[in-house]
Amino acid sequence: MNSSRLMKLVILYLFPFLHYLGFRYIGFNLTILKALYFVAIPLMTLYIANTLFQKKQSVLFNKMRTITLLIFISIITAFLFNGQSISLGYRATAPILGILFYFYLNKANFTIKEIECFIWINVCVYLFLWLYALSQAPIPIFTVDQDRQLNDDRGIFRIAIMNRACIMMALFYSVNRWIVIKKKIFLVLSILMFVLIVFMTVRQYIVISVFVVTFYLFKKIRYIWLYAIMGLLLLNFVSISIPKDSILGRLIELSERQAIDNKYGETNVRILEYEYYFLDFPQNVVTSLLGNGVPHSDSSYGLKESKLNDVKKYFRSDVGYANLYLLIGIIGVLVVFQLMYYSIKYKVNNEMVYAKMFMFYIALANIASAAFTFDILFVCIAVYLIDKSKLQMSLSNKELS
Repeated sequence: MNSSRLMKLVILYLFPFLHYLGFRYIGFNLTILKALYFVAIPLMTLYIANTLFQKKQSVLFNKMRTITLLIFISIITAFLFNGQSISLGYRATAPILGILFYFYLNKANFTIKEIECFIWINVCVYLFLWLYALSQAPIPIFTVDQDRQLNDDRGIFRIAIMNRACIMMALFYSVNRWIVIKKKIFLVLSILMFVLIVFMTVRQYIVISVFVVTFYLFKKIRYIWLYAIMGLLLLNFVSISIPKDSILGRLIELSERQAIDNKYGETNVRILEYEYYFLDFPQNVVTSLLGNGVPHSDSSYGLKESKLNDVKKYFRSDVGYANLYLLIGIIGVLVVFQLMYYSIKYKVNNEMVYAKMFMFYIALANIASAAFTFDILFVCIAVYLIDKSKLQMSLSNKELS
């Protein structure tokens, strides 16, 4: 391996580490990590500039480029219409600028094997950090957990690891490989990844992951619909009791309580949040089209959001598409929809379907969380893999013809 390739691989792992601010481990100096990341973004921008603006036929590449440009423009709209300085706008927008990672992947032209190795190394890192944090609970090990009480009211301590999306991608990868090459090791890995998702204790992650995997299996396994019907009929004769003290038991109990609240007139807060951000949040023609930008807590724009959080308990992180509308406007939302549509629609090699499954997952998860922006690095990876697989298929078809 030459030094140039080695350096590209170092950046492949270093940039996400800076993007996650060292996973916000309490032993690291966050101020230094933020400063390094704030420097890394313009350096990365300069490095990938010729790739970013090159002419390319890929629809997905063009969509990612448009979203990236809209994110940069949103820093200016936040300055012009919300009085937020450019420097604060840049600092607030920096996490979403992780989207530059996609163009780095293109410029470095990583192989599919190198990217899949990156995914599994992230899984190992996630597992190590999660086990370590669990061993120290209820003492928070990551600053992201310091804003809320670390408790086990859901059956296990709810620990947030920044690169969580690698587990979903690894689940879809394992299921995909199990179906394609029939090796039982991938079935075991699928079960392990799903258990880790359950341990996240976030109901939508569990439900959406199950839905995406089930949807894929119904397309790939012959007569699975018949097995599903037989299973449902069997449930009518078998009594299954989930212990109330288990993780699933507590999550089900929480869901039942919320269903009762909604039944008696308490509108789901996410519906109210969508209504507010789409209909009631102060807008004009420009910000409706291009967005208001990301608010920083030290600006008047950020203080407005903090007041909204405190008084109405509305949070952008709960409503992903409203969050995108606020940040990059209706144009941005439409382009994100197009990106997801083409990512799912594209034909890829059988072994690469997991990347499409991940984008399907993001499309659904972003309804009630900020999955697209929070998990932007793995969105970049999924889009890159889909594009690369489609290109390989096109070249193979040309050679055959």
